[in-house]
Amino acid sequence: MEALNDLRQDIDALDAQLAALYRRRMDVAARIAAVKREQGLPVLQPEREQEIRAQLAELAAPALQPGMQAWFGALRAASRDWQEGLPAPGASLRCGLLGEHLRHSYSPEIHAMLGAYSYDLFEIPPEGLADFLHGAAWDGLNVTIPYKRAVVPFCTALSPMAEQTGSVNTLVRRADGTLYGANTDAGGFRLLLERGGGIAPGEKALVLGSGGASQTVQAVLRAQGAEVVVISRRGPVTYDMIEQHADARLVVNATPVGMYPENGISPLDLRRVPQCRCVLDLVYNPARTALLQQAERLGLRAENGLSMLAEQARCAAELFLQRPIDPARTAAVTDALQKRMRDLILIGMPGAGKTTVGRLLAQRLGRDFFDADEELERRFGCDIPTFFAREGEAAFRAEETALLAELALRLRYRHGRRLCHPAGKRAAAAAERRRHLAAARARPAARRRAAREPAHDAGGALRAARRGLCPLFRRHGRQQRHAGRDRPANSGGMDMNILVLNGPNLNLLGLREPELYGREDYAALERFIRAAAQEAGAAVTIRQSNFEGELVTWVQQAHGVFDGLVINAAAYTHTSVALLDALKAVRLPAAEVHLTDIDAREPFRRISYVGMACGAHFKGLGFEGYRRAIRWLCGL
Repeated sequence: MEALNDLRQDIDALDAQLAALYRRRMDVAARIAAVKREQGLPVLQPEREQEIRAQLAELAAPALQPGMQAWFGALRAASRDWQEGLPAPGASLRCGLLGEHLRHSYSPEIHAMLGAYSYDLFEIPPEGLADFLHGAAWDGLNVTIPYKRAVVPFCTALSPMAEQTGSVNTLVRRADGTLYGANTDAGGFRLLLERGGGIAPGEKALVLGSGGASQTVQAVLRAQGAEVVVISRRGPVTYDMIEQHADARLVVNATPVGMYPENGISPLDLRRVPQCRCVLDLVYNPARTALLQQAERLGLRAENGLSMLAEQARCAAELFLQRPIDPARTAAVTDALQKRMRDLILIGMPGAGKTTVGRLLAQRLGRDFFDADEELERRFGCDIPTFFAREGEAAFRAEETALLAELALRLRYRHGRRLCHPAGKRAAAAAERRRHLAAARARPAARRRAAREPAHDAGGALRAARRGLCPLFRRHGRQQRHAGRDRPANSGGMDMNILVLNGPNLNLLGLREPELYGREDYAALERFIRAAAQEAGAAVTIRQSNFEGELVTWVQQAHGVFDGLVINAAAYTHTSVALLDALKAVRLPAAEVHLTDIDAREPFRRISYVGMACGAHFKGLGFEGYRRAIRWLCGL
């Protein structure tokens, strides 16, 4: 039996080589097809077929000739079908990413490196999923949260892995209009597992989370012969039971915990798994999550999900294009993404050489270079020592902090993303505004007063704005700047009705820790907010409460009344899951504001539950943060 197993291993190794050669052959066949099309030649050329048969007669012993001829005959037939099925040069494949919230997706950049097809981001609400799948014009889709399982019933056929896991991350529309669903995450995770050193049969692996990504991870690990234990909050094995599995050799995070904007949060203290040797985190933004940082401190092997992302995209692109793509492209894509994600920041004393070294690094590494001092001097209209002497250190530090926050945002979004909708993002936004206006007209006057809205009706306000008679609105031309940043499409603030919510102790501004929060009182803040709203051409309602339940109620009541939210939840930022749930439920565009930089304060203040439901974050800018939040909501 041992000898038989050895021979079977030899056969398996040869089969793997044959599979690799087959992939290479079909890649060459695709290139041959392209040349034939350029020269106007048919795919089938009989004289070439005869030449191949003659060559085969010299490659094998007579006894093997029949089998070889049959084998190569099937191979040539597959090659012909492959070539005939390839899209013609210049064919316009319409592809994209399907999900609910896609503001930080790297998929457009990845697929731009893999194929010449168009690739858009399709943010679709759950109630619009069926209409989009059946009615929108697309040829291939990647699928992400929360639709990996939801799209399965729409598929006529599934790949074996998609059928096994009940999870689809790639859709292809066939020529007859039917949908084929595949799970290329499996190939991506196999590569990630390989980068982490693999896992031996019988070794224990802890998989954190039980969602669609977890199902794929489990399937791959079990195929490797691993003992898989799933850890979840409500499953048979919870996080409180980790110590029962302290002998685990591998930990895989298949949850979104630790993903931007939840930086700094870890799903597990790895000290509870003392025999672990490797940690794989499917999260790739940030590149080094809190979980991976702890793994590095403990001397464990650690890998993020970036290579998995690139590999699954390559496998998906093969399905879109119906041709093989060299696996080496995955490494190239991963390297390119790492370069884009990892910015270099030089900090040093004046005259230390930051500018000189920075310019040289940018030149050598092919990166953009920003000099904060040069930008500040441009804005000041004078050099920094002059500004320092004239305005003082506090004013300089405030300007410097604001610039750095702005620069960080600019770097994060320097690669544009296109957000699309089956009916067009702009049309959808216009329809949503019309719905809000209709709801406002239908509300009785008492309801409007309770909501602290202007006494005039919504239609009258809009008409007054157009006549230039209403100071709360200012007419702008339609703008779509900053497209793809998850900000609402809007006509420069026109029609925007914004609710600003302030949490506990903000009513004590001027008294509470003035060295942190400034000496201006809450009335001054309200005046600032109203002026900022008027500048942006938006209507604003401002409310403050020291009670969590009241803030939750106001968020709930905002649905159908307001077009966007600005929220400074103060201390409830770090504790209130109730506010997070309310914000997620109403699904209004929301911006988080904090007067101080909570990320630079006590560790407990660095956790923002509220921020998890917000599309933009303005921290450490003082009152200015409210102005920028309002402008963000207005698309300015």
